Amino acid sequence: PATVIDTLWDVAKAMGFKGGNVLEGSAGIGNIIGQMPKDMSLNSDIEAVEIDTISGNILKLLYPDAKVHVTGFQDVVIPNNSVDLAVTNVPFVTGLHVYDKADKDLSRRFTNIHDFCIAKNIRKLREGGIG
Repeated sequence: PATVIDTLWDVAKAMGFKGGNVLEGSAGIGNIIGQMPKDMSLNSDIEAVEIDTISGNILKLLYPDAKVHVTGFQDVVIPNNSVDLAVTNVPFVTGLHVYDKADKDLSRRFTNIHDFCIAKNIRKLREGGIG
């Protein structure tokens, strides 16, 4: 719901986020990105990931300035310590395990995709980044 997304942005702003490298690891068609306050958006580089082909291609069309990956989050290589803000609604599926070549240790440690996605987002945050 829009009120939940607006609250995410309110929290990011209250924590001092004004812009930077933004990661959305399970973007769908981009509802979270679409509600990003304009002042933040103008000062940000957005990288978004969506595994579903239809949603991912809609995401690409709606946000041509964003770097969009239409693949699973586990298949995207994002440098560690490179993200200022990780904001997402991770997929919650108990027992769904993914393998990530770049972050193998996370794949071994977390057997639920939601735990894996949260850990990967945290790893990508720079020191002082917001998740």
